[in-house]
Amino acid sequence: MTSLDHLPLPITRRRLFGLSLAGIAANRGGAFEGTLAQDTGSYTFLVLGLDTREENADQRSDIIMVSRVDVAANTVRVLSIPRDLYVEIPGYGDDKINAAYQRGLASSPDLDWEVAASRTAETIDHNFGLSIDGAAITDMNRFPAIIDAVGGVDVDNPYTVDDPDWPEASFPTGMIHLDGDQALVFTRTRKMDGDGGRVMRQHLVLEALLVELQTPETFARLPDLIASLAGAVRTDIPIDVQLRLIAMLPNLAAESLSFTNIDDQLWADYTAGGAWIYQGDWSTLPGYVQSWLDGELE
Repeated sequence: MTSLDHLPLPITRRRLFGLSLAGIAANRGGAFEGTLAQDTGSYTFLVLGLDTREENADQRSDIIMVSRVDVAANTVRVLSIPRDLYVEIPGYGDDKINAAYQRGLASSPDLDWEVAASRTAETIDHNFGLSIDGAAITDMNRFPAIIDAVGGVDVDNPYTVDDPDWPEASFPTGMIHLDGDQALVFTRTRKMDGDGGRVMRQHLVLEALLVELQTPETFARLPDLIASLAGAVRTDIPIDVQLRLIAMLPNLAAESLSFTNIDDQLWADYTAGGAWIYQGDWSTLPGYVQSWLDGELE
């Protein structure tokens, strides 16, 4: 039970969250550091982006990230896992890791996203030995609204992106401003540089979003922003933990934010049925992932 679970009505909890969030925004987190941000532990979160525009369609996780947030150290480390990594899904056998979400969804009579997220978290734990404290999920329908809510993001694109089969996927080198629809294209195109390039662009957009959220103008609007995006992000992270994370935001320095992937630990392969997959050495891969999230590797 969280410290807010005793409240009898969901609307009461939402109002309390709104009042607390408004206070954090007004004080840039400072007034709440003693009660919310002085946390001696860390959290491990699962971040998923679903590759679908239809609520009842086959929903697989196109984007899979594991984030380690150390509240006391004020650091965030984000590791991307490729959707085609071949893993064991508990209760189902070997499959691509992005199938775990759909497996969970199909097992729920009412297509409950929390059941699907839980199945994905169980798969992460089973294969990597990582206990997940909460999940946050968005999809192609909702992602552009998140970017547009902050007025778009500014990204330093390291090289020209040009997908001849996707006219909208053309972005010059250097600083570019992306609105929601452009950010979606930027983070999904992979024709010219594969999954590695796409993951890199996802990290760039996520970092740019965090930078935008830290600006005084945007941070002051956080209560209204979160209210307007109530349907854009689904999460089971407890409200009191969400407040701790928001209280961290103003003081999160660029050097305290790290991103990586595990591409250099994997190799391409095929299943017996001919499906293209990533394979890894499971005698070393979990330890590598855990060490990076713990800050022991750069």
